[in-house]
Amino acid sequence: MKFVLKHHSRLGEVWKLSGSTAELGNWMPELSPTLSWREGGVWSAEVALPPGHYSFKCMLRTADGSYIWEGGDNRTLTVSSMGGRSCLGWGCVTV
Repeated sequence: MKFVLKHHSRLGEVWKLSGSTAELGNWMPELSPTLSWREGGVWSAEVALPPGHYSFKCMLRTADGSYIWEGGDNRTLTVSSMGGRSCLGWGCVTV
């Protein structure tokens, strides 16, 4: 599954995903996948998720190492055997 987020950040900040499975860190920020940055404020990560239903959130690791979790309800995702792509609400982009 490819996760894509378009969001500008400050120097030293990193976006991460955390969720309800080991592949998403089991809600533990230090074990959660880090999104990779590219020009234009586009962050993305490829996560191998088996078919199933998942809950997750995005979080920002600030330059001082603290975490700011995305507000609101957990995001939900259903992965089919075909895989897919999930655009994370701040602006979907094609990559």
